[in-house]
Amino acid sequence: MIVEAFQRADGMWSFRRLAMLGVVQDPRAYPSSQAAVEAARAEYPNETVSIVTPEPPEQDMNATPPSPHSPSTGSETIEPSSEDQVDIANRVQEGLKDANSREAKSPRSEGAKPLDGNPAPERDTEGDVFKPADDTPSVLPKRAGPSPK
Repeated sequence: MIVEAFQRADGMWSFRRLAMLGVVQDPRAYPSSQAAVEAARAEYPNETVSIVTPEPPEQDMNATPPSPHSPSTGSETIEPSSEDQVDIANRVQEGLKDANSREAKSPRSEGAKPLDGNPAPERDTEGDVFKPADDTPSVLPKRAGPSPK
């Protein structure tokens, strides 16, 4: 089991227990990491409490965001398509027709594949060859209930 103190999104501190069956987080908020560690030690006296240091923000909040047309470092920006929506829809429909026609010509639709090493597998034309025998007797014996006393 792991017990760790961490800083919440609102700037307050809390602790959580990580175990095989899941995570249990303390709903209370503490003003400092030390207060959260002390509360965690009181709750779980035989466990070591580790402090999860908050990660620094990735970029300054006052910095201007990169424009969508400027090259960005590390992440790709999603550009709107210059192609008309109708043209995209037509291209998708053509692709679906092509995929459906290839599926109809697939070797799988021609017959069974040889799974047992038989180069020319055939269907069971004789019927009931691979079905188990019905073991149910034609006349079931009558069951006698409890004898009247």
